[in-house]
Amino acid sequence: MRTVAQAWDNWLKALESHGFDARGMTRPSASDEDIPAAVAALYQLSDGQTESWRSELPGATDLFPSSRFLPAAEARDLWPEWADLGVPFALDAGGGCLAVDLAGQVVVLDPDEPPRVVAPDLVAYLEALAEYPLEIEDDEGDLIWDAPGLR
Repeated sequence: MRTVAQAWDNWLKALESHGFDARGMTRPSASDEDIPAAVAALYQLSDGQTESWRSELPGATDLFPSSRFLPAAEARDLWPEWADLGVPFALDAGGGCLAVDLAGQVVVLDPDEPPRVVAPDLVAYLEALAEYPLEIEDDEGDLIWDAPGLR
């Protein structure tokens, strides 16, 4: 079975194969006291992503489908809002998030809908992203991607 580190590396490679600067968007790893236990393995690799993906950096992108990979401090601040449902690690523009639930599943949490499971665990989710046929578009000179089946 793959580790989160291997699955994360494969996912970043998949984004990079499409011209996105995925590693350039990651922050250094989070400290142990900043990491919610359910997503610790991921945050030990990267403490979220750098601010605005629509920056001047070539290849800048969100690291999850339509969602920004939250720094651990932001995830921790958001956690009380979703505490009964999971630990958020990525946030979309509408206030929904990707999270790891109490059973270890990756779920979509939306304020207006019940939680929806998208993967049995974080490794499976990252592997599914790396294998997904990303939908890539040019948005006024910026490349954007989506994986609608995984959000």
